Order: sequence, then structure tokens, then C-alpha cells
Amino acid sequence: MKVTVTKKNHIPYQGKTEVYEGGGPQTRKTIPQNLVFGLNVFPNIISRNSQLQYTIPQSQKIRLNLYDISGRKINSITDGVIEPGIYTYDLDSSNLSAGIYFLMLEGEQETITEKVLIVR
Repeated sequence: MKVTVTKKNHIPYQGKTEVYEGGGPQTRKTIPQNLVFGLNVFPNIISRNSQLQYTIPQSQKIRLNLYDISGRKINSITDGVIEPGIYTYDLDSSNLSAGIYFLMLEGEQETITEKVLIVR
């Protein structure tokens, strides 16, 4: 299997991967060796559902939360020690009002924030 990631904050990786299934709405997909701590949201302008993808390069305590524009925590997606890998999470925004939200991925050494726009 060949995996190439080209979005900012990522480096290309080619090599063998291990594939995992299950785990509920949050699923670890692969464990390549040269991962870089990162967070992607697609599509970033959400009308109903979106998919989050985050990469964890080594085992560490991770918090991934969704905040509204005033900084109030809306949803805690994950909070705990996570093994290295690429994880996906399906975000259902049907119960959220239209507006600007922020996803914050906090690791032991880095924090990444992504702005998300929800439209109706």
C-alpha cells in the first residue's frame, strides 16, 4: 500500500501500513512510521456532516474538542492516551447552529486549531 500525504504540516510517507477496523465513530486506519502531528477537516464548510482526520506520531495524551466562537466547549471527541496512527471521526453537525466553530487538537508537545464553518 502506498500512502502520500501532502497537506501542510505533513510530510510524504511511503511504506507498509497496518490496517485496523472498528472502534465506533473514531477509527484508527494506519500506523506508518513517519507521521507528523496534524489535523484535517473535510469538507471544511459543513452543511451536515464532515470527516475529521488526525495523525498522532507517537503514543501520547490527546484531547480533541469542538468549541464555539465564544470559546465554550461543545463536544469532546477524544480525551486520553492515543497510540500512533491516522484516525478518522465522522462529525455530525445537524444539532449545531450555523456559525464558526474551532476544532482544537492538543497533544503533549503541540496544539493545532482548525476553523470550521457550519452553514444551513
